[in-house]
Amino acid sequence: MKPALILLSLTLICPAWTYAQEKESPNTIDYVAQTVGKVDFGKTAMSAYTPAIRANMKQLYQDKIGLFVHFGPYAQLGGVWKGRRVAAEWIMKRGFIPVKEYEQHAAGLFKPEKFNAKQWVDIAEAAGMSFIVVTAKHHDGFAMYDSVHPYNLVDFAGFGRDILKELSVECAQRDMNLGFYYSQSQDWHEEGGVGNHWDFEGVTKPQDRFDAYFQEKVVPQVEELTKNYGDIFMIWFDTPIQMDDQKCQQMMDIVAKNQPSALVNSRLGGGYGHFDVSIDNGMTPAVNKATWLPDLKVPWQTHDGFCLQPVPDCLLRRRVPLERRTPSGWHHP
Repeated sequence: MKPALILLSLTLICPAWTYAQEKESPNTIDYVAQTVGKVDFGKTAMSAYTPAIRANMKQLYQDKIGLFVHFGPYAQLGGVWKGRRVAAEWIMKRGFIPVKEYEQHAAGLFKPEKFNAKQWVDIAEAAGMSFIVVTAKHHDGFAMYDSVHPYNLVDFAGFGRDILKELSVECAQRDMNLGFYYSQSQDWHEEGGVGNHWDFEGVTKPQDRFDAYFQEKVVPQVEELTKNYGDIFMIWFDTPIQMDDQKCQQMMDIVAKNQPSALVNSRLGGGYGHFDVSIDNGMTPAVNKATWLPDLKVPWQTHDGFCLQPVPDCLLRRRVPLERRTPSGWHHP
């Protein structure tokens, strides 16, 4: 098997939150902008900010920096498809790779035998990080854990190991907070999932097909991730195309039911989530004071990436230096 390329991101937590009763210096950051999308972040009910959620938000801000790992079948392609450099985790989409070919040349061959959870936590600890977010399912639709859906790492290629379980055990033993990235809308493997227009008709899908995909695949998998891996620090959703209020609230409810202290990011969609997240390539997110609670200034999170192995231009994906994309008053050491 070719050496796998793993895309890592530094995850930074920006403007501070404070409790009114805490005697801290006032927050001086006053960066305010419009939120990307039709609905401003801040739709989640105040009642969802329970003491457990607030404690983890405080921990998130105190941690400041974490490890965000993109890892999946696409990694072993090294950004190259049929001799052409295409992309990293978006290679299936940007290379228009048919589902059957991706299954044959990527998912069906993916056996990360050298995965070592201890090494991953060692790296995070050595860098001063206190949390890790790892891909559970990216847009290629492949589950990186033991899922009831057959398109997964344990069953599809006959690998037989649940590496997310191994990582969750290691994190629990070493007080490393663990979160899972999950692509809830884009799923290029499924006819009802958003994004695949080269195998199936249309980028977006008829509502009945998307609804069926969501209820039959997304809901069970988010249930699995929030039930089977111990305490989870956050669920990091992504690209909320076709996510209506009902679906967003359904995700919030599942996470709250199974992981009462787990945070949800704003990429769930529709203004839902506990904290805001930047758009890609280092561009700052909205920091809308109107969404702050009376006693809680909601933080936002931004991310920047690099590749573990030298690849020209990091697979042509643009990276922006940290100091160019953070608001005045925040400096990364």
